[in-house]
Amino acid sequence: MRKIYMTGLIVLFAATTITAQTTLVVDFEDRTVGAVEPAIGWGGMEAVIADDPLATGNNVLKFTPNNYNAAAVVEFTLGAGTKLSDYSKFLFDGYFAQGDVGWKNIIVYAYDVTPTGPAFHENTTGTQIGSWDRAKPASTAWETIEIDLSGVPDYEGTVFLAFGFNCAGDEKGVTPIWYADDVSLAAISTSIPEFGSDLPSVDIISKAGVIEIAGLQNNNIIVYNLNGTKVFEQAAVSGNLNIVLPGGLYMVQIDSKAIKALVK
Repeated sequence: MRKIYMTGLIVLFAATTITAQTTLVVDFEDRTVGAVEPAIGWGGMEAVIADDPLATGNNVLKFTPNNYNAAAVVEFTLGAGTKLSDYSKFLFDGYFAQGDVGWKNIIVYAYDVTPTGPAFHENTTGTQIGSWDRAKPASTAWETIEIDLSGVPDYEGTVFLAFGFNCAGDEKGVTPIWYADDVSLAAISTSIPEFGSDLPSVDIISKAGVIEIAGLQNNNIIVYNLNGTKVFEQAAVSGNLNIVLPGGLYMVQIDSKAIKALVK
């Protein structure tokens, strides 16, 4: 028989199937207009915080590539237990203002250290994780750009994403300029299996921030937070398993079944 020990630190509920998505957003509102942001390329490129060219009072990122192989760089800090590979989409609002900015393949690269050198080049040190063909001329309004990610590395902590496209530094005397706002990572949506009466016969105990699962017999364990982000995984576990977690509500999946666990 499955036993549940409720010691004042854990409460278990029957689970229902959930689908969740979490998003990290950099909106530049905590920056000062004129502040220089990171960028990579052959040199001469410039990324700065600017006033919204279409709606004053909103901070945005202004990028002047100056040459081919130049990209803007945005830093993200991932939450504890979260990997970059937990995210499936890269999004931003783009305004491609002038110069050689139309009909471009927008490319995204990932780095686990501050990037240097050229972008979109054989000497680029990052990992390409996405691209999207924008088959349009220069913008007449802000556009939402959504790029599916693949081959994303398991980076944790602070990560850097370089994004942009190859363009001439001067097209008929016009310097290329484009803007970005609300640069985002969207997490993979996760569907959690439903609770069933055939949940494996185990003992589940909480000990001040530690969920202990006792009596496992070659079971696969996955724990999700309620954003749908996987925070723990271990396969083929036998005996007792201690999982250290901060307070909160979690979905604990044992093989194909799941329960909710509230750790106080």
